[in-house]
Amino acid sequence: MECQKQKIQYFSKIVYYLITVVTAIGIILLTMRIFAYAWIWLGFPTEIIAIGEQNIVVPYLLHIYDINIFKFAISDFGGPGIISDIRAATMLVTLVLARRIFETLKETGLPFSQEVITGFKQFSIAFIITSISLNVFVTTLALIVFAFSYVLDYGRILQLESDTTL
Repeated sequence: MECQKQKIQYFSKIVYYLITVVTAIGIILLTMRIFAYAWIWLGFPTEIIAIGEQNIVVPYLLHIYDINIFKFAISDFGGPGIISDIRAATMLVTLVLARRIFETLKETGLPFSQEVITGFKQFSIAFIITSISLNVFVTTLALIVFAFSYVLDYGRILQLESDTTL
């Protein structure tokens, strides 16, 4: 039993740090997008770049080898437009909720705790909201994750019954 707990803690630590890095990158990219809106609104110099079949206006500011870095913030993080910005923000919220789950797991190693199950339900609801803007397959996956939260809750109840029986 203790060996399983250590495995949970070990792999949860790895996932926790991975989510932390991805969340930090996401925050940087979303901040760049917000900065781009402010830059354009304030009337500073801009340029038009092509992303897919769309031409969009971005700040004429940071270039690396003649490539505007805002192109990466826009194309690699949902595409242009306010809907993509909202989707990016909901993805970040979903990642933060997942990070909380794995933070608890790396510290306790107890997957059937009320804190993990509540966090899992919050994460799965955020995942469903995020996935609605993506496609039906991702939304189905999000619903499966939500249903799995009830499996965890059932495991917590069985664990409590087992602890009180012994």
